[in-house]
Amino acid sequence: MQRLLLTWITDNPQLYIKIKKYISPEDFTEELYSRVAKRMFEDIDKGQLNPAAIINMFDDERQQSEAASVSLIGASPLLRR
Repeated sequence: MQRLLLTWITDNPQLYIKIKKYISPEDFTEELYSRVAKRMFEDIDKGQLNPAAIINMFDDERQQSEAASVSLIGASPLLRR
């Protein structure tokens, strides 16, 4: 469920703007998702979602793959600059 929510936010960053008063990175119980959410939310607030930077936060290849599966799906081209 956590992964799905992050994927939805990646697909539609405006969703985060609507729900940000109700959700925080600490609400994600899996550490990887919490870290991804923290960076993703910060990036969206700045108007510059950067999936590559999210993936590069992780050294472990498995974690990079999992972060990529969340942060690259449907990433808005306008936010990837």
